[in-house]
Amino acid sequence: MTTVAFFLIPKQDVIFLEDRATMRQTLEKMEYHRYTAVPLIGEQGRYAGTLTEGDLLWKIKNTPDLTFDNTSKISLKQVPRRMQTLPVGINHHGGTDWPGH
Repeated sequence: MTTVAFFLIPKQDVIFLEDRATMRQTLEKMEYHRYTAVPLIGEQGRYAGTLTEGDLLWKIKNTPDLTFDNTSKISLKQVPRRMQTLPVGINHHGGTDWPGH
């Protein structure tokens, strides 16, 4: 049986953003690293969710007058996420037995 640990990248090698970052910072980091999604870390350094290119696109589409130039004024906390990605423990083997479920 394979554990989640088999698929993990060491924490120091993970590219992430703080959830208080701006859309501009996010777009630039995602472009530079060629990522389509990035994990978000909250104020206590804990996982706060995953942000995708689609989340950013929908925010741009649904916000009148939002341009690339003023994305630096939009916090990631203002960007709705379409999907909730839950964390799992390192010893998780499948199913729904992670904490909180």
